[in-house]
Amino acid sequence: MKGWTERILRQWRIDASGLALVAALTAAAYLLEIRPVLSARQAVGAGVAELAEKRRRAAELEGSLRSQEKPLSEAQRLLAALDVRLEDAGRLNERVAKLTEMAGQSELQVDGIEPGKVVGISGARYRTVSIRLSGRGVYRNCAKFLRDISEKVRDSSVTQISLSGQNGVAEANATFAFDLLWYTAPEEVGQAR
Repeated sequence: MKGWTERILRQWRIDASGLALVAALTAAAYLLEIRPVLSARQAVGAGVAELAEKRRRAAELEGSLRSQEKPLSEAQRLLAALDVRLEDAGRLNERVAKLTEMAGQSELQVDGIEPGKVVGISGARYRTVSIRLSGRGVYRNCAKFLRDISEKVRDSSVTQISLSGQNGVAEANATFAFDLLWYTAPEEVGQAR
């Protein structure tokens, strides 16, 4: 019986050695071949998902860009048609005289004109000067003056309107105050002249 036990033990040792060798080869194959392939496959999958998201976002941005091209070209066409040339802020006295003349042509009595400071932002394509015009006149003439400003003085905008008059009397003189914003040439252009 002793011979039989030794034979079984020898076979078990050989089988155990073979089994250990197969386990070691399997672990080595997994660590050296299969695991890197699985990691690469996961990385490729993540990269494909990221690429799909970036393509979707690019298509969305391209659609947005295309939807803005027509309004932009229309705005550029209108801007070119306006042909507004900004004057130097140093011509403030001439601007005040022009506004006073326009108010007189609209039959408004000007009681005061208060120009503000020249305001410019570094790198901006313009500077601004606020001008407050106050006085008296009938509502119809005030409306005519404001219409003339928008049609004839293209480099200015009305920022605030204040009118007060007698209640129920259409042709009575009202007091007015108009706040205007005059867009002027940037400082660099103004100094070069």
